[in-house]
Amino acid sequence: MFGGTRVSDASLFQVATCDGFIDPEHAIQIGLRGRGVPRCDFSHDSGMRVVYVDDLQERGVGQVLKEVSEVVGDHACYLSIDTDVFDCAVMPGTTLPEPFGLTGVEVRDLIRGVRDIDIVGADRMELSPPWDVTGMSACLASGIAFELLCLLAETTARRNGEARQTHWN
Repeated sequence: MFGGTRVSDASLFQVATCDGFIDPEHAIQIGLRGRGVPRCDFSHDSGMRVVYVDDLQERGVGQVLKEVSEVVGDHACYLSIDTDVFDCAVMPGTTLPEPFGLTGVEVRDLIRGVRDIDIVGADRMELSPPWDVTGMSACLASGIAFELLCLLAETTARRNGEARQTHWN
């Protein structure tokens, strides 16, 4: 329960894990920081791997992607990008804007870096346009959505024995 509600944006993956839809031993959360850190107890206790923003920025996207491959292995994977992961300087239009987050390039590189994983679904969540009068959050969110669609197209094509390059160069 979070805020009196069983399923919310803050409890979705915890509920899915408790209900048996997510195997925590093959799940990884990337980019937590600040206000989100106190809610990581469940993730750690259940066996999920957590990579904090500071850890990713110190180690680099490439090293974290190696860890993602090890954790997920050959299991089917669902990829969820919460806009709260972004630094508020590049994504003010999110429900919990907070400094010291990831950049658009870091998230793009994470998405592109999981091409060899069996991604069966993806989403980008929590864009809040009223929080950003400039529209730059919607611009970044649409670019991330495009990258996710390309990733899904590539993994589907690979499952079907096709070869397609869809990412931006």
